[in-house]
Amino acid sequence: MRKLAIALLILIWACPLSAQKENWTTGKEGAYVGRVLATVTMTFPQEVLGQLTPEQKASLTGVEVQKDRIVGQALPFGGYARLGDLMWMVDREGYFSFNSIPPGVVEGQFFQQIIDTKPVGSFPVSKLVKQGSPIDPIILHFTKDVKDHLDAME
Repeated sequence: MRKLAIALLILIWACPLSAQKENWTTGKEGAYVGRVLATVTMTFPQEVLGQLTPEQKASLTGVEVQKDRIVGQALPFGGYARLGDLMWMVDREGYFSFNSIPPGVVEGQFFQQIIDTKPVGSFPVSKLVKQGSPIDPIILHFTKDVKDHLDAME
């Protein structure tokens, strides 16, 4: 049962729940707008999730519990979008915008922190639309294997 409790804490910590960050400004102000959502799949030793009762599984809202994994629903990604040398914070609903697209830039990147040097994902500039147009969200998929973390915590 200790592994299960630790696993649930890891799940809460690891999910990109940027929708709860209240003081972010909107990211829909620029001429070119995009939206990014993220899903997290966390793999566990099968015996850990097998300990969950049906009631416990039902209480885990926003996730799907499978045999050896928990799959989260797509939520707004909290981080930064970059095009060339331009960087903009993604707002609490997953929107970001740029006033212009730098010449020659065909791909943008996403970063968790503004100081990060390694992106967590990328997107084609063609996914950005003119302000007011329908937006097809960019989906980032994160997979985390927590088995080693659980073993290390015992």
